[in-house]
Amino acid sequence: GCDRIIVEDIMMTGQDTVKEIANKYGQQCIIGCLPISIVNNETIIPEYLKRKLDNYTIERLLKQYMDSPISEILIIDHHNEGVWGGFNLDLLKLIESQKPQKGIIYFGGIDYKIASRLLESKSCTGTVIGNKNFEMEVILKYIRHDIELSNKQLVRRDSGGTK
Repeated sequence: GCDRIIVEDIMMTGQDTVKEIANKYGQQCIIGCLPISIVNNETIIPEYLKRKLDNYTIERLLKQYMDSPISEILIIDHHNEGVWGGFNLDLLKLIESQKPQKGIIYFGGIDYKIASRLLESKSCTGTVIGNKNFEMEVILKYIRHDIELSNKQLVRRDSGGTK
């Protein structure tokens, strides 16, 4: 059987599809994904989702998730994703203020210290911690690429090219 199915877009625009998936595979395997961030005291969702929604409020979105046939909600701090230790704990306060009746999994900018704080919450069923070594490998790849470009530009300058 299916272990987990994570749904994002259809959580907001296709509740009938979510119900079909729940009927076929079981509600216990569905996780609703909600990318959300708090920036400058404003709660935001990514632009690609805003375009699909009319007059959304975070409270209404969270209620929709709570009323859906899913087992847990994956909250992604999309603004701080990839920033080690950048998770905004105000998201935890926002989610807790809605008194969630489903388990919450947190992701995006979580380090070990933040994970410990999140796991103290009654509604938190898990956290996802990025692979810091992988992140460093990706960063190093881009740094190496930039160095190679800089070296090529230096070679062109030394051979009489334009500055």
